[in-house]
Amino acid sequence: MKRSKKFSLRSLVTDNRFILVCSLLIAIVFWAAVCISFSPETQVVIEDVPVEIDMENSVPAQYGLQMFGEGSYSVDITVSGSRYVVGGKLLSKSDFNVIADTSSVTSAGTHSLQIRVSKANNSDDFTIDAVSDSFINVYFDEYAEKQANIAVNISANESVVEEGFISGDDYIMDKNTVLVSGPAIEIAQLKNVAANVEIEKPLTQSQAFNVGLTAVNTNGAALRFVKIDGAENATAAVTVPVYKMTTLPVEVNFVNSPKNFVDSPISYTCTPSRLNVAVLQNGTEQTSIVAGKVDFSAVESGDNTFEFEVDNIDGVKKGSTSVKVITAEFSIPDVKSRTVSLLTSNLGVINAPAEYEISFVNSRINNVTLYGSETEVDGLDADKITFSVDLASVNIESGRNEIKVPLLIKGTESCWIYGTYTLILNASAK
Repeated sequence: MKRSKKFSLRSLVTDNRFILVCSLLIAIVFWAAVCISFSPETQVVIEDVPVEIDMENSVPAQYGLQMFGEGSYSVDITVSGSRYVVGGKLLSKSDFNVIADTSSVTSAGTHSLQIRVSKANNSDDFTIDAVSDSFINVYFDEYAEKQANIAVNISANESVVEEGFISGDDYIMDKNTVLVSGPAIEIAQLKNVAANVEIEKPLTQSQAFNVGLTAVNTNGAALRFVKIDGAENATAAVTVPVYKMTTLPVEVNFVNSPKNFVDSPISYTCTPSRLNVAVLQNGTEQTSIVAGKVDFSAVESGDNTFEFEVDNIDGVKKGSTSVKVITAEFSIPDVKSRTVSLLTSNLGVINAPAEYEISFVNSRINNVTLYGSETEVDGLDADKITFSVDLASVNIESGRNEIKVPLLIKGTESCWIYGTYTLILNASAK
C-alpha cells in the first residue's frame, strides 16, 4: 500500500511555479494601487444631457402661464477627474441634475432661463468644468384655443390643368375646420389654417393630395407655437376637382316608381335636350347629364313639369351655355285618383335610428291621395293598405316629433301615394 504524501509548506515555497503565481498577483496589486493613487486627470464631455423644466407649482404656473415651443432642451457637460472615475463611459446623463430656473417668469413672452447643473450624487469624485449653454430661451403664455377654417391655396409649376380642362375651387376635404391651440397672443392673431397644395404637372383628372396644415395670422405669416388638432404636424386630405368641357344629353331619374313604371319607363322630354358644361373628371366616363330626380310623390295624373337648376346638378359646372334651368315634361294618362284614410298600424318604418323605438301618436292618416290604374285603385281596401316611411334624412330626437315625409305604398303594380304628409311620432330610447 502506498502512503500519501504529507503537505509541506517548505516544499511549497521552494516550488518555482508557486513563486511565479504569487509574484504575478503581487505585481497586479501594486500596479492597481499605483494607478489609483497616481492616475492622471482626464477631461470628457457628456453630450445631450436633458434639461428639466418643472412647471408644477412653479412661479409661471401660479400666473396661469404655460410653456410653448420646443418640448425638450439639452446641454453638453464637460467634466474632469481621474481616468478611473470619468474615463470611457463611466459617466452617463443620469449622473447629473440639470434644471432651468423659472422663478423670474411672471408674464407672457420669451424668457431666458438660467441653467443650474449639479452632480446627481455629491460624493462622486469629479469636477464640472463647463456647460454648453448657461441659458435657454423659452416662450410662456396663457393657453387658448379656437376653431378655424381651412383655406386651400393652389400653386403649380406650369398650370393647374391641361388645356381644355377647368380647375374647380369646390375642393373635397376630409375636414373643413380644425381646432388651433397654443399661446393666447398667437390665437388672438389667428386668421385661418392654410392647406398649401403644390401641383408639379398639369392635371387631367381630379386628384387627392395629403398636405400639411399651417396656422397663419392676418398678415399670412405662420404662427410659431400653435398645435392643430393637438398635433405638431397636422395634415388634411384635399381633392382638387378637375372638369372637362363637353356637350352631353340631359336626362332625369325617377324614384319611388310603381312596378309598372319601372318595367315601362315614362317617356319624357328635357329642354334643352343637350347641354354644354364642364363635367367632373373622376375616373369614370360620363355619357349624360342627370338634371335631377323626379319623386313619384310629386307626380300627378296628366301633364307634369319639373324644373332643375343647372347650378345644382352634381358633378358639372356651367360651361359656355347661358341656360340656368332644365325643364322635364311628361304625361301620365289613364290613371285614377282616390282619397283614403290609412291606418298607422299598417305603416312600416325604413331607416329608423337604431337607438330609438318608433311609435305613431295618431291611429290614422287622413285625406291621403292615391293614384293608379282604375282597376287597382278601386280594388284597394284602405284598411289593408300597407305603406312605409323612410326616416333616413329625418332628424329624430327623443320624445315627440312632428315630421313631413312622402309615403311609399307597398304591394301594388301601378299605385303610388301623392303628396307629403305630416306625421306625429314618438321616439323612446331602447
